[in-house]
Amino acid sequence: MVTEVHKTIAMTLPQAPFGAPHDARAKHLMQRVKTKGLREPLEAVQTILNQNRNLAYEISVNQRMPTIESLTHSNLLIQHYDGNLKQIVGIYKQMGEEAQKML
Repeated sequence: MVTEVHKTIAMTLPQAPFGAPHDARAKHLMQRVKTKGLREPLEAVQTILNQNRNLAYEISVNQRMPTIESLTHSNLLIQHYDGNLKQIVGIYKQMGEEAQKML
């Protein structure tokens, strides 16, 4: 259900700079999910969301000092953010397809 790419992403993404309370709550919720088939994709989504929180923070910092370099860098970060959202949509779509097969 979860591809190797999702597992690699989950292992290599940095944590959000202000994510400690969010991470603890997410970890608690993940412990309540008993099936591996649901837990792995949800963990991948949470990891991607944590990365997007970092990206949003960095974009915000770059906007405070609007130089050509920082704005160009922000543009690349926004593209990465968008790609992450597309990955999340793909994971949820895959989960929905798996749920339909079970019905």
